[in-house]
Amino acid sequence: MLNCQCDLCGRQMEREESRYEMRVEVRLANRDRGLVEDDFTRDNLGAVTRLLRGLPPDEPAPVEPAGHHAVFDLCPSCCRRWRRNPLGARPAADPRRG
Repeated sequence: MLNCQCDLCGRQMEREESRYEMRVEVRLANRDRGLVEDDFTRDNLGAVTRLLRGLPPDEPAPVEPAGHHAVFDLCPSCCRRWRRNPLGARPAADPRRG
């Protein structure tokens, strides 16, 4: 029988035991600023041409990565802990306490 391991705490879980699959996607946020006057007057084609001419002939053009995807297995305890604090951040210090 195959076992599964929690990717957070490392605990071995039996195959029939409840486990959670956490999927994470990180990608560049859309910076939709709308069109401005400079977008119409700038020589965008010339800028792209200069960029491509600066690349070595056998190297592909640079492309922004589409994003990063990851999948993790969590035991029930780690899933509850993650739901309470997804980024694992520590509470900020209370400025009223000196």
